[in-house]
Amino acid sequence: MTPDAAHRKNKVRAAWISFVGRILAQAIGAVASVMLGLMVLSRYGLPERAPTHQAAQADLKPVSQLAPQKAPRGAGELAIAVLPIQNYSSDAAQTYFADGVTEALITELAQVAGLKVTSRTSSMAYKGTSKPLPVIARELDVDVILEGSVVHDKDVVRVTAQLIAADSDHHLWARSYDRPVRKLLPLQADLTTRIVADVNLALRRWMSAKT
Repeated sequence: MTPDAAHRKNKVRAAWISFVGRILAQAIGAVASVMLGLMVLSRYGLPERAPTHQAAQADLKPVSQLAPQKAPRGAGELAIAVLPIQNYSSDAAQTYFADGVTEALITELAQVAGLKVTSRTSSMAYKGTSKPLPVIARELDVDVILEGSVVHDKDVVRVTAQLIAADSDHHLWARSYDRPVRKLLPLQADLTTRIVADVNLALRRWMSAKT
């Protein structure tokens, strides 16, 4: 073999040995990384996770806890619900006035001592309902219901209010209020004040007659 051929052969051998060495080094490094990872896992372990369906069930609460709870009544406390005042006018804009009167009545009646008033949200849920009043009274757990209507004719607004006993479905009191149409807020305040005063008096008479 000539000196040149021997030199080339040695050069090729050296390149091959270098290539194989790099491959072995990478393989050894990969194996070492895997072994190190397994050692860490065996020592510390993975955090336990509940199955997806179990986690979802854990977030679910019993229906009894999701249902709204009725607030307890005080001794001798009377419960009343104000149903949404109905608009019997041809003017749809009077619906806003009727809803305003409803909210004002709920707010003012809630200030009366010894009277438990159903919330606006619960009362407004019965807007436009055709359920009988005794059924509504049982669902809301009230003793009496105040309902009414609004009629706007030219320059006069007539608001009719009726107080009904839940157990007998009989009227305890009813009245119509005619007022000239001027500014809506003073009109609403005047009507609310008069209706609340009359309802309070009617309830006192009714309770006195029952005792």
